[in-house]
Amino acid sequence: MIRCVQKSVKSPPCGMKILIVVSVTVHISIRADIKFEGEPLRSLSLVSNDELRKIILAAPTKSCELDPLPTKLLKPCVDHLLPSITDIVNTSLSEQCVPLSFKQAVVRLLLKKPSLDKEVLKNYRPISNLPFISKTLEKVVDSRLENHMSSHSLHDTVQSAYRAWNVIPFVRRRYSGLSNH
Repeated sequence: MIRCVQKSVKSPPCGMKILIVVSVTVHISIRADIKFEGEPLRSLSLVSNDELRKIILAAPTKSCELDPLPTKLLKPCVDHLLPSITDIVNTSLSEQCVPLSFKQAVVRLLLKKPSLDKEVLKNYRPISNLPFISKTLEKVVDSRLENHMSSHSLHDTVQSAYRAWNVIPFVRRRYSGLSNH
């Protein structure tokens, strides 16, 4: 369910940027006829100050209107703010709960192609900007999930999209039979 917090115009006049703040709630249903056979992930390990510092400093210096402090000011002060940020992230991990403020995004409409009619709303692609700390938490969770899936061989062997260094095995599998013909 997506709920608009701020309303916008139906069709943007030329050159106008549309700014919509949304809050998203996701309900996931699981098919009962599929049985999982693997090691379940029972909890996510907490993040250390050092790991979080590396994630923050490696992240692009982009900010969102929802950020209380722009990223370009956060990074130089990271050592002073790190204990508080680490506490926020670790509380989220240990309670298995994402704060509501992390679920808000600023949505901008971007014209798909410069040649398209700017007055037609379907010619725009929505781009959502999340707060920096939300993206930081996402990277921590992603590293935990990736580690769990790799260490328990839970990745689908034929799935190669969005996986680092996975294109080579895919190409080998795909074209291995060509030399035999």
